[in-house]
Amino acid sequence: MTVIAAHCATPVFPLIDRNETNKFLAFMKKANKDGKVQIWADASALSMTTRILLIPEIVHTFPPEWLVHGSDFPLPFDAWPHLPWVTHDMTPEEYIQIKKTINPLDRDVRIKRGHGFSDSILSNAEKVLRISAA
Repeated sequence: MTVIAAHCATPVFPLIDRNETNKFLAFMKKANKDGKVQIWADASALSMTTRILLIPEIVHTFPPEWLVHGSDFPLPFDAWPHLPWVTHDMTPEEYIQIKKTINPLDRDVRIKRGHGFSDSILSNAEKVLRISAA
């Protein structure tokens, strides 16, 4: 059985709701220990303003091969809170490109790249859905 956990099990309001991300990661490690990924974490809605502070923890602790891109489309994600001096190693040029990106799905991908997510999260859906890249 394959399970996808929405939003990497992050709380919507981390200052109010309990952050169980570390417990979820420990659970994933047990479930995925035999080399077969049975539990995936999707990166949808991580671009929300309330979750920005949780992104570095996810990028640095969750194995990219267990993450799958998700957007929560049609929820709009603005670029303004993803500032270059706050967000990972994002350059001012990357920030400007995010601001200029009109398509919300493309903007979300650029935001996640700016935060340091591996591009593998974009292709992991092929593994989850068991489809060929060709």
